[in-house]
Amino acid sequence: MKKYINQDDMRQVNSSDVFNLIRIQKSVTRKQIEGISGLSWGGVSNITSRLLDAGYIIETKRLDNTGTGRIPTCLEVNGKDNYVVGIDVNMTGINAVVSNLKNEVIKDFHYEADFANSSVLLDSIFNFTKEILSEFSDNKLLCIGIAMQGIVDSKNKASVFLPGCKDWVNVPLAEIMENRFNLPVYIDHDPNCILLGHGFDKEYENAVLLRIDKGIGMAAMINGEILTDSGLFEIEHITVNPKGELCKCGSKGCLSSYVSETGITERLGLSMGEIFNAALKKDKKALGIFDDLANYLGMAISNLVKIFNCDEILLCGEMMEYKDFFLAKLNSCVKTASSYNKPCKVSVIDVKDATFGAALMAIYNSVKSLNI
Repeated sequence: MKKYINQDDMRQVNSSDVFNLIRIQKSVTRKQIEGISGLSWGGVSNITSRLLDAGYIIETKRLDNTGTGRIPTCLEVNGKDNYVVGIDVNMTGINAVVSNLKNEVIKDFHYEADFANSSVLLDSIFNFTKEILSEFSDNKLLCIGIAMQGIVDSKNKASVFLPGCKDWVNVPLAEIMENRFNLPVYIDHDPNCILLGHGFDKEYENAVLLRIDKGIGMAAMINGEILTDSGLFEIEHITVNPKGELCKCGSKGCLSSYVSETGITERLGLSMGEIFNAALKKDKKALGIFDDLANYLGMAISNLVKIFNCDEILLCGEMMEYKDFFLAKLNSCVKTASSYNKPCKVSVIDVKDATFGAALMAIYNSVKSLNI
């Protein structure tokens, strides 16, 4: 481990900070950068000159509505090059976006994935990525961000476990992708990427996201920062019914058994399509299944509200297709639990934010190591 910081290190840190400041401000003068960053005028001039030479930023003229005085030169991020790729690997398919450093999506992609085993799935990811990179071969591609289901070790850039894919265990996915495509690759848990993608232009302080489909994934934001670590927030295996049926994890009455698609269908021996069609016909048993979903999910969310002091609970995933049968009751459960505290809003959002969030995650990491 490095035990000292040399001049090159400081230059790199300052350059990254200035570039990130320009990204956040969108359009800013050198004088404003000097005032906000605390760097000297010479330091700001040197860094911005190198950013201009490297093509990361461009100069523009700010409109002067007064008609008097010198029109200041502003700096903006170059949105016509320097792209990143965001990929979401999901059992419903692999989705991706190409984004510029101004957080603008240039193009969306979709690819049918085969989860038969780790080798087949890796080939699907390779072919999909190759297709994207080929289309943007004339542009400068900086890095790739990948959102993964299951358990993710983002620090070591590994996908530890992926439900639904045979023999997918401790796969060093980022390293494999870096060796194949010669680009930096970053990886994170898909709920983290969804929360990042959905919340990047919002002023969340404390928020929790639950992705509910075949399993249940969770992400949490505290004081505007997403908490991340391998195996963190495995909420699908918290106990909500101590007298419930035995789960594959060895515990009884796990949340997943009553809320996730896999848990419900395996517990009852019915498909979600059958349950949904029966509920449409006002079948009491089917409606009772959605009542249980609302009650147990409401119990879990109520505890999350107390633990994280949430401003908002965000729900997404395939199970939201059936929200008309449980959302009203769920809101009632949450409202009752948080009545003594500040109100907590429950919102349904789109999982498509995972690809954009993966791109943002890649941008944030690439900014730290700008090659200037």
